[in-house]
Amino acid sequence: MPGWRRPRWQCHQMNGFFQDEDDCTKYYFCQNYEWSHYGCPEGLHFNEERSRCESPETAGCDKRYSSSTQMP
Repeated sequence: MPGWRRPRWQCHQMNGFFQDEDDCTKYYFCQNYEWSHYGCPEGLHFNEERSRCESPETAGCDKRYSSSTQMP
Protein backbone atom coordinates (compact mmCIF):
# COMPACT_ATOMS: atom_id res chain seq x y z
CA MET A 1 0.00 0.00 0.00
CA PRO A 2 1.64 3.31 -1.07
CA GLY A 3 2.46 5.65 1.79
CA TRP A 4 1.86 2.97 4.45
CA ARG A 5 4.61 2.45 7.02
CA ARG A 6 4.92 0.01 9.84
CA PRO A 7 4.86 1.81 13.21
CA ARG A 8 8.14 2.24 15.06
CA TRP A 9 7.05 -0.12 17.83
CA GLN A 10 9.59 -2.61 19.19
CA CYS A 11 9.20 -5.72 21.29
CA HIS A 12 10.23 -5.10 24.90
CA GLN A 13 10.81 -8.81 25.48
CA MET A 14 11.62 -11.71 23.19
CA ASN A 15 8.14 -13.25 23.49
CA GLY A 16 4.77 -12.12 24.83
CA PHE A 17 1.64 -10.02 24.43
CA PHE A 18 1.78 -6.25 24.95
CA GLN A 19 -0.92 -3.61 25.05
CA ASP A 20 -0.98 -0.98 22.30
CA GLU A 21 0.15 2.34 23.80
CA ASP A 22 -2.63 4.31 22.08
CA ASP A 23 -5.64 2.01 21.76
CA CYS A 24 -7.19 -0.25 24.41
CA THR A 25 -8.66 -2.55 21.78
CA LYS A 26 -5.32 -3.43 20.16
CA TYR A 27 -2.22 -5.35 21.20
CA TYR A 28 1.11 -6.66 19.93
CA PHE A 29 2.32 -10.26 19.94
CA CYS A 30 6.10 -10.72 19.99
CA GLN A 31 7.89 -13.90 19.02
CA ASN A 32 11.70 -13.85 18.82
CA TYR A 33 11.53 -10.02 18.87
CA GLU A 34 9.36 -9.99 15.73
CA TRP A 35 5.94 -8.42 16.30
CA SER A 36 2.44 -8.61 14.88
CA HIS A 37 -0.38 -6.14 15.63
CA TYR A 38 -3.86 -7.46 16.47
CA GLY A 39 -7.24 -6.16 17.55
CA CYS A 40 -9.73 -7.52 20.05
CA PRO A 41 -13.26 -8.45 19.00
CA GLU A 42 -15.70 -5.55 19.05
CA GLY A 43 -16.52 -4.28 22.53
CA LEU A 44 -13.48 -5.82 24.23
CA HIS A 45 -10.22 -4.35 25.52
CA PHE A 46 -6.84 -6.04 25.85
CA ASN A 47 -5.66 -6.98 29.35
CA GLU A 48 -1.86 -7.16 29.25
CA GLU A 49 -1.61 -8.83 32.67
CA ARG A 50 -3.79 -11.74 31.51
CA SER A 51 -2.71 -11.62 27.84
CA ARG A 52 -6.27 -11.69 26.56
CA CYS A 53 -9.20 -9.57 25.40
CA GLU A 54 -11.95 -9.02 27.93
CA SER A 55 -14.63 -6.53 28.99
CA PRO A 56 -13.47 -2.92 29.40
CA GLU A 57 -14.50 -3.05 33.07
CA THR A 58 -12.00 -5.81 33.88
CA ALA A 59 -9.25 -5.09 31.31
CA GLY A 60 -7.80 -2.19 33.30
CA CYS A 61 -6.96 -0.03 30.30
CA ASP A 62 -6.81 3.64 31.24
CA LYS A 63 -6.08 5.14 27.84
CA ARG A 64 -8.26 8.04 26.73
CA TYR A 65 -8.80 6.63 23.24
CA SER A 66 -10.03 3.29 22.02
CA SER A 67 -11.35 2.41 18.59
CA SER A 68 -14.81 2.06 20.13
CA THR A 69 -14.71 5.68 21.38
CA GLN A 70 -16.93 8.00 19.42
CA MET A 71 -15.02 10.97 18.04
CA PRO A 72 -16.85 14.36 17.99
